[in-house]
Amino acid sequence: MVALEVGTDDSAYHEGHVPGAAPLSWLDDLNELDRRGVPSRHHVELLLSSRGIARDSHVVLYGEDDNVFAAYAYWTLRYFGHLRLSLLDGGRRAWLAAGAPLSEAMPDRVPTRYVAQDPDDTIRLTREAVLDSYLGANGGTAIVDCRSELEYRGRPGTATDLPLLRHRLGGHIPGARNVPYA
Repeated sequence: MVALEVGTDDSAYHEGHVPGAAPLSWLDDLNELDRRGVPSRHHVELLLSSRGIARDSHVVLYGEDDNVFAAYAYWTLRYFGHLRLSLLDGGRRAWLAAGAPLSEAMPDRVPTRYVAQDPDDTIRLTREAVLDSYLGANGGTAIVDCRSELEYRGRPGTATDLPLLRHRLGGHIPGARNVPYA
């Protein structure tokens, strides 16, 4: 089992983390250097190799902000075919609330040669697929918008002054239901 603490950056990790966990920064590790969005297969292979993760490793992800960045890491790894994944229920906040131990020691991991699968496009919808298949669909179909209620209503909702965390367009897809990630 390999635990990864995922945050906007890795500052909280260095204040203390789940013993044996390695850091994963959403800004630095889960985006390409030159653009926001899903990292390339090659990028994911280098990242997982550097953390000592093998294809059969069980990866447990947790983090700050109600696991929002850990959930993105979960989706990204699943998108590239890593299936042995778990999210720590409640994330860093629950770990701390339980009085569980923290460590400041960096784990000593032996790098691997991780080979990711081709992206699984069945778990990712394009704008065109939403418009063609889901928008206005009859019963049994729901679109869930997991941003904050303010973002859903078209107003900026993050106090963090990082432009790449803000959505470029306000509002939501017509008919989408708001279930904030928190």
